[in-house]
Amino acid sequence: MCRVAIREYEDSDWLVTCSIHDRARAIELKGTCDEKAFVPLAEDVNDLESFTLSQKFVACINEQVVGFVGIRDCEVTWLYVDPNEFHKGIGRQLLKHGLEKIRDKAETYVLEGNLYARNLYESEGFKVITKFNSHSM
Repeated sequence: MCRVAIREYEDSDWLVTCSIHDRARAIELKGTCDEKAFVPLAEDVNDLESFTLSQKFVACINEQVVGFVGIRDCEVTWLYVDPNEFHKGIGRQLLKHGLEKIRDKAETYVLEGNLYARNLYESEGFKVITKFNSHSM
């Protein structure tokens, strides 16, 4: 597992978190729903509101932001890792950090076809409560 430092999100992290989101989101949507549904974070009004309202933390390697997690109330609202840093344990460290903040009342939403994310959440004790067809989005 890659060792990262996790700190509170700062406004100066906006551009790099947008870049991470947009590159990772394209991968997330591939095979789960119509890829034309992709909208960059900076252009998505609903996602921008959720992003703004969430408490966010960033993962850094040598002070370079490589991922972020967002929480709000009892929900993990955001969890994205730079695709160049996939499969190094960064997402798991971010998830655990977010869960520490919201304790045992955590919930989140994951596209059914996003197996990497589902496996991560389920390995940390999350249970599938509801499924929906992500191809109809």
